[in-house]
Amino acid sequence: MYKKQELIKLWSNDKKRKAFVEDYKTWGVWFTQPELDLTFYKFDFENGSRLIVMEYLRSPYTSERTRIQSKSILCRRYYLQTGDYFNPSAVSDFAIAEHLKLMKMQLSFELNGNKVA
Repeated sequence: MYKKQELIKLWSNDKKRKAFVEDYKTWGVWFTQPELDLTFYKFDFENGSRLIVMEYLRSPYTSERTRIQSKSILCRRYYLQTGDYFNPSAVSDFAIAEHLKLMKMQLSFELNGNKVA
């Protein structure tokens, strides 16, 4: 999907890393769970880790109903899978940014002929 050089540029600073994550729909739908109205998107890293975004709808809270005329609000949760199994605990923006920094450093080393252990 992306070349190594493109990913390094996409992850070169915090603003670009945040934009990459916010643009998760370009990764393509991984799968949907229609009964629960869930949509999952994923980005697979070369080292086997995976960034997952779960999109879902919820009803507005009482205080939001006066400001928002919509019957539902689109929400998302982020997951970072670094092992063999999916951990259903959502991760923070900071954890995602740090992972993207590490992946950028790894790609830079690889392009320069070095391998990261």
